[in-house]
Amino acid sequence: MRRLAELVLRYRVPVVASVALVSTFFASGLRRVRVESDIVKYLRQDLPEVQLVDYIGEEYGGTQLALIAIEAEDVFSLPVLQLVRDLTEAYHALPGVSSVTSLTNILDIRKAEGGIEVTKLVEEDDLPRDPEALRRLREYALSKELYRGKLVSPDGRFALIVVKLRGDADKPALARKIRRVTQDKLKAFPQVRAYYGGVPLQMEEVDRIVVGDMRRLIPIVAIVVVIVLFAGFHTVRGVVLPLTVVALATLWSIGLMAWTGIPLSIISNAMPVLLIAIGTAYSIHLLARHREESRVHPPDRALTETLKGVGTPILLAGLTTIAGFLSFLGSYLSPVTHFGIFTAFGVGAALLLTVAFLPAVLSFLPPPKARIASLQKGLTPLSRAMGALEGFVLKYERIVLSAGLLVLVWAVWSIPRISTQVNMAEYFPSESEIRKSSDVMRKNFGGDLPVQILVRGDLKDPFVLSEMYRTEKFLRTVHGINHPQSLADLLAEMNNAMNDRHTIPDTREGVANLLFMLEGEEILPQLVKGDYSEGLIQARFSKLDTRLILEGDTIVGEYLRRMPEELVVASRDSLPAFLKARLDSFLARRTAQEVLWDAEFRGGDLDLSLREVADALLTSLHSPWMPSEEVLKELATDYEEYLSEEADVEVPPEAIPSLVRSLVALVRKGGFPKEAIDSLLRRALPPEEDPELVESTLATLKDMTCERFREDRVRQMEERLLFLFPPSLRRDREFLRDLKGDLWRLLSEEVALPKDLFPEAKGKTVSFKFFHAGTLPIYHRVHENLVKSQIQSLILALVFIALMVSLQLRSFGAGLLATVPLLIVVSINFGLMGTLGIPLDNATMMVASIAIGIGIDYTIHFLSRFRQELGSVQDERVAFERALRTTGRAILLNAATVGLGFLVLLLADLVPLRRFGWMVALTMGTSALAA
Repeated sequence: MRRLAELVLRYRVPVVASVALVSTFFASGLRRVRVESDIVKYLRQDLPEVQLVDYIGEEYGGTQLALIAIEAEDVFSLPVLQLVRDLTEAYHALPGVSSVTSLTNILDIRKAEGGIEVTKLVEEDDLPRDPEALRRLREYALSKELYRGKLVSPDGRFALIVVKLRGDADKPALARKIRRVTQDKLKAFPQVRAYYGGVPLQMEEVDRIVVGDMRRLIPIVAIVVVIVLFAGFHTVRGVVLPLTVVALATLWSIGLMAWTGIPLSIISNAMPVLLIAIGTAYSIHLLARHREESRVHPPDRALTETLKGVGTPILLAGLTTIAGFLSFLGSYLSPVTHFGIFTAFGVGAALLLTVAFLPAVLSFLPPPKARIASLQKGLTPLSRAMGALEGFVLKYERIVLSAGLLVLVWAVWSIPRISTQVNMAEYFPSESEIRKSSDVMRKNFGGDLPVQILVRGDLKDPFVLSEMYRTEKFLRTVHGINHPQSLADLLAEMNNAMNDRHTIPDTREGVANLLFMLEGEEILPQLVKGDYSEGLIQARFSKLDTRLILEGDTIVGEYLRRMPEELVVASRDSLPAFLKARLDSFLARRTAQEVLWDAEFRGGDLDLSLREVADALLTSLHSPWMPSEEVLKELATDYEEYLSEEADVEVPPEAIPSLVRSLVALVRKGGFPKEAIDSLLRRALPPEEDPELVESTLATLKDMTCERFREDRVRQMEERLLFLFPPSLRRDREFLRDLKGDLWRLLSEEVALPKDLFPEAKGKTVSFKFFHAGTLPIYHRVHENLVKSQIQSLILALVFIALMVSLQLRSFGAGLLATVPLLIVVSINFGLMGTLGIPLDNATMMVASIAIGIGIDYTIHFLSRFRQELGSVQDERVAFERALRTTGRAILLNAATVGLGFLVLLLADLVPLRRFGWMVALTMGTSALAA
């Protein structure tokens, strides 16, 4: 250090000039600073969850949804509908927007003469104007699950506009444009209010907060540091010089981030405050020692002795702090890694400036005014406090050690109670606009976090579609997941409108007929790939609690892992007898599960087991069945209308009544005796009738008969099953609709058997695979990485610092001794988190390692001064007293500067930074006392 001091004094002008030049370079890069708040970008981009999100973004027009809720007294008034239409069109015109869905462009599926009609709910260019038409629209929209709770709130006061952003869009920038467009349109509607939800708008808010906090908090922390420094030194140089060092170090660190293209994040937002608070430590110790040496040495010698006395402790303290931050280098979260790298660089810059730039500047200044005499005599409150602390520690050594052990026990007890926090919405205070908007989305529209399941397989196959629809039924029962939707859901809705069965059509032809009606609809590319080789199930998640997010992801993941990936499709009649019995039990249990899911979703207060419902279904399947007189009458009408108007063969009109009576007589026992009916039909036809047309007519009659019988059997099974359910569900039209669809599927002639459960089954094989995507797996991965990063960084920090101290002090025991105060500090940190319910998040996970990296500084300085004094007086007690009264005072001043600096983060807008601020401040205080 003596050699360094001589070099600095000899080249003091080049040193100052070099610092000015480097600072100019880094300052010129500040215009390149940007913010990254996309949580997907925080993870390694080669993770399967990230790659799946990227893939869906590319193939389906994005994965991120911006949600805009419009609140009015009645959204079905003409002015509000016009506003919704105008906003929909304006959002659609923004570059980067993939699709927009609202009440004014959503498709509508309704019964029509002879079939169904697929149109728009309202015509954008011809909105209903008279009160009666608006009233009918309101009643109709609120009566359909396709809109209620998805695009309009159940009370009709909120209308939702869903904007899907392309995967390559600049989401925060696009979110700002969406907000501006909305605010411009709302100027003409003072009675209407807009709420903004979804991750893109949260990202935009985070970007604004990060920049705003840096502009606001840096001056505040600078003022706090100025006050503390002046209280400690009572000189201008004691304030200006440390502040200059940390300002330059902060400039270098942020400038390097800008030049290397690394963005700021919600974590690095705290970096300037942290560097200003931490970086003053080295200057404080150097200036305090310089004061002491200036009393007994001339200026140049004073600087040389100062660096000789504290240069090594400052260097070691800086290196251990750097090691603490570099412990984040292997973090599984990129913002944490970047924070560690660039904060370590900033600390290194502060260290370099302290041992080189600061002595160079001091060499130009006159010696400091001596105020040391009064300080050394114990005349200041700080000195008196140190004397009292010295007396207490020496008098009650065992009490102090016992207290440390109790703290460790408390921490071990509290650690299992620590939770994690990964949902970005929880980063905002409960009174913030973004949280209020999130509450609106959760209460009225099922949440604002996207849930997605990618399905690969033949999406024109009714059995693949049935698995999708079954998965939607399951998702509706998962706590927090709402409004699942897919191609299967749309087809079931269309099938219900056409055939009064809310389920997937039995055949590929039936599916194809419905798909034809959807061709050209804007919603189709959002749900299915162009070649129908894969599609999406989409839903929303409404819970903010990270624990519920993790539970939801786990439940969905387990369900998907249990799903078969291959089905064998076969006709019931083709199966051997031994397999039919197993098949009935399997299908009864499977259908029972779907019925219970439907009942749970509809809010039924159930005291039913899966076995009870499955047994009831199995009993119904095996019970003798005969068609009712009512269905036979309906069949007679069907036969007569078909033979008179639609049949390909010409039956003499006078023969039709007799033929119909004979047909009904033949099917009365519930079957379709094909040979007898064929003979009957041929006798009623001219001999020259085309045999192929006869066969076609026979097939149609069979289909008509089987469908009527199946409807009748479903009706009878439904009546037997309903007595198991409470009256509220028996009256629920939507539950009855779902139940009918479940039973209809149960009675299908063609069945799909999981290949792994029925290896003996022969038939066509249908393959598919479901992949869980969207926000929940991403947040779960962030949670796992938080825990891994916490453990890894903590171990690395302790090991690095123990080794460094051992090498510096040439004693492994001293290295271990230096970690004892740190273990107490870390214990207090985790104990508080577990006891007070403070979650582990991107910010709080760094507190322990930062406390280790910074807190060891106090131990290093104290042990170094103690060794120096011990070498001088050869009396441990006297050495301890001198170290406590000199370096101890600087440690407390340093801790006060750092602690108060971090307390400034209590003024931050993001909740994790507030917690981070006061927790680091507390650990600084405990580190100083432990040292």
